[in-house]
Amino acid sequence: MVDTAILLHANLLYAEIPFSKIPDVVNRSYLPVLRMLEANPGFNVILNWTGFTLDVLNGEYPEHGKYPEVIDLIKTLVDRGQIELTGTSWAHAVLPICTLSDVKRDLLLYLDTVKRIIGVRPTGFFPPELGIDPLLPPVLTELGYDWCFVDHDTIRYTTLDVLNTANDFKRPPESFLKKTARVAEQNPVAQLMFLREMNGLMRSLTDLSPFIWEGAGGASMTAFRSFQAWNSYTLSCVARMAVMNEKKLYRMLDKVTPKLTGYFLPFSTDFEFYGFGGNVSADPVPVSRLENLLRYIDTSPHLTFTLPSAHMKKLDEETLDRHYLRAASWSTDGDFGLWDADPDNVRLNNFVAEVRDLYHRVGHKLSKDGRRAVEKALLLAMNSDGRGWTPIPEHRLFCFNEALSAYKLLERL
Repeated sequence: MVDTAILLHANLLYAEIPFSKIPDVVNRSYLPVLRMLEANPGFNVILNWTGFTLDVLNGEYPEHGKYPEVIDLIKTLVDRGQIELTGTSWAHAVLPICTLSDVKRDLLLYLDTVKRIIGVRPTGFFPPELGIDPLLPPVLTELGYDWCFVDHDTIRYTTLDVLNTANDFKRPPESFLKKTARVAEQNPVAQLMFLREMNGLMRSLTDLSPFIWEGAGGASMTAFRSFQAWNSYTLSCVARMAVMNEKKLYRMLDKVTPKLTGYFLPFSTDFEFYGFGGNVSADPVPVSRLENLLRYIDTSPHLTFTLPSAHMKKLDEETLDRHYLRAASWSTDGDFGLWDADPDNVRLNNFVAEVRDLYHRVGHKLSKDGRRAVEKALLLAMNSDGRGWTPIPEHRLFCFNEALSAYKLLERL
C-alpha cells in the first residue's frame, strides 16, 4: 500500500474572488468541508492556510468578519491528528521574487500567526505558487522545517540536464501546464489526444519517492512531489469538466495505484473549488464529491491515509536520491514572468522596492507598532494574487494600496 493524502490550499487573497465574498467562501466552502472531515475521522488531509487567511478568520481584519467556528474546527481536527497543517507564507508571496530579508520576515510572521491562533508549529512547508529557489532550503532549515513540497515538473529540468532555459542547443521540454493551456484552445480531437498522453504520463509515474533537495550553503531538506498531471486529472474529474467524471478517476486510480511506491499526492490545489468555485473550476464542486474521493482512498486496498510527517518517520535519508532544483514557480512557463513581466507588475515591484529602501533608511524612527504596520503592508503588497493568473482589479489595487500606505507612513518621517 502506498502512503496517500490530498492537500487543500486556503487563501482569502484569492485573485479572482472579491473581498466582499469572504463570508460566502467561509460558509459555502471552508465550513462544509471541515464539518465533513469532522464527521469522517478516518480521513487524513493536509491543509495549507496562509497566515493572512488565519488572521481574517480570527477577526484581525474586522471589515471581513470573524469566524471562530472555522478556527475551532481546525483545532479539533489538528488535536485528533486527522489533519496536518503545512507552513507557508503569511502574505502568500512568490518567495523567489522577494528579498531574502522579506522572505524570513514573511515566514516568521506566519509561524507566529499559526502558533497564536491554532497553537501548532508546522514541520513541513508548502511554497506559495510552488515558487522555490536554491536560497529557500537554508531559510527553511534555519526556521526548523524538516520537509517541503516541490513541483515534480521542476525536477525534470535537473534530471534532463536543462537548467539553462536560454540554451537553444538543449531547450527544456514544454511544461505540463503550458501544454494544458495550449490544448484547451484546440479542437476536441486534439484534447482527446492530450488526454491520452496525460493518461500515459500518469501511468508512467510509479516511483513517487521523496528526495533530498540540495540548496545553497550546504542546506538540504526532504522534498515531497506535487504532480501537475494528477492535480489536473483529479480536478477535471471531480468537477466533471467536458467528458471527465469520477468514474474515470477511480478507474485510473485502480489501474495505477497497485504499482506506486513512495508518497502519493493525487490532489493538491485550492480549497475554494469545493463549495464555492475558483479560477479553474468556476462552478463549485459539491463537497460530496470530495467526500467520495476521500472515501475511495480510505477503502482502497492499495492506498493508505498517511500524513507527510508520519511518512517522514519511515524514510532512510541515506537511501534517497539527491537533487539540485532550479528557481521556478507553478506557472505555465515554470518561471516568474507571471508575477513580474506585466507592466503593472513591473511598476508595482519597483514601487515596493522603493518603499522598502525608504523603510531601511528611516524606519528606525517609527514606533514598534509603526514598523510592524509598514512591514505587514509591504508583505501584503508582494502577495501573488494581485499579480498572477487573472486577478480582478480589486486585488491588483490592493497591492498598490498596501505599498502606498507604507510609503505615506514613511514619507512623514
